[in-house]
Amino acid sequence: MRRFVLIITLLVSLSVAALPATADPSPTEEPSCSADPLVTMDDGCPDARGCFRGGGNARTRAGGRGCRRDTPAATGVYAPLVAEAANIAVIYYSATGNVHGLAQAVAEGATGAGAEVRLRHVEELASELLISQNQYWGRHRSQVAEAPVATLDDLEWADGVAFGSPTRFGNIAAQLKQFIDQAGVLWQAGKLADKVGTAFTASQNPHGGQETTILALNNTLYHWGMLILPLGYTVREVFAAGGNPYGASFVTGHTVTGPDEHARAVARYQGQRLARFSAVIAQARRDGAFAVQRPDPKDFAGATRL
Repeated sequence: MRRFVLIITLLVSLSVAALPATADPSPTEEPSCSADPLVTMDDGCPDARGCFRGGGNARTRAGGRGCRRDTPAATGVYAPLVAEAANIAVIYYSATGNVHGLAQAVAEGATGAGAEVRLRHVEELASELLISQNQYWGRHRSQVAEAPVATLDDLEWADGVAFGSPTRFGNIAAQLKQFIDQAGVLWQAGKLADKVGTAFTASQNPHGGQETTILALNNTLYHWGMLILPLGYTVREVFAAGGNPYGASFVTGHTVTGPDEHARAVARYQGQRLARFSAVIAQARRDGAFAVQRPDPKDFAGATRL
C-alpha cells in the first residue's frame, strides 16, 4: 500500500513539473492623463486610453458609472450610453466670417459625438453694391462660394438643428430669417416637431444683443414644436467664453479673424451636447414616444400665405 501511495505521489509531481511555466503578470502601465485646459467636457467615462477628459485615468479615479463595456476590440474601455447617431444640421448666416467660425466649431463638436453633420450657410440677400463696399464681407462671400447652401431638405433630414446668426439690432439677420420663413410647409406637416434646436451668435459689443438674438431665434422653435437646448452653466467652458447660458457667443470687436479658442471650445461643446440630446430624442421619436394625433392640414389654412 505504501508503495502504491509513493507511485501516485511521484506521478502527480511529474505532472505538475510538466506544466508550462506561466510568467508573473506584469503590472499594466497606467496612461498619462492630463486635462485639456480648454476642452474639459468630462462625461464621466474614460476614453480609449483609459483617460478622463478632465484628467486622471480609470485606475486612479473612480468612474464608469452610466457607462457600458464597449465592443470586444475595446475590452476594458467604457463608453457613454448613447442611442443611434443623430443627424445634425448646422445652418447659419455669416457676413464677414465670425459666425462661420462658430458654425464650424459646432459642427466639429457634433461630428466628434458621432453625429452625421451637414454644415450649411444660407443664401446672401444683400446687393452686390453693398457687399463691394466692405472688403471683409466680399472676401468671406468668396470663401464660401462653393460651399453647400441650406435647403428645406436639410431641416427635414435633421434630428437636431443649430442655427447661427450675427446680431442685427438685437435680432437675427434677415438672410437667416428669410430661410426660416420658407419652412411653413414643413411646419404645417409636423415635420419639424419633436426635434432638438439650439442657437449661437456673435456681436461687436458685449451688450450688442447676443441674448436677445438667441431668444428671438428660439421664438420660431417654439412654433415648430422643437425642444430648445441651451448651454446652461453645464461646463467650465461657458464661463471661460463669457458666461452666456443661452448659446455659444463671441464678442468680435472690430476684428474679422473669427472666434477665439474659448469661444470655439464652448461651440464645440454645444455641438456635442446637441448631438447627444438629439440622438436620444430621435430614438424616442422612432419608438413612438411622441406619437399624437397631429392637427389636420386644414387647421393651418392660410397660414403659409400670410
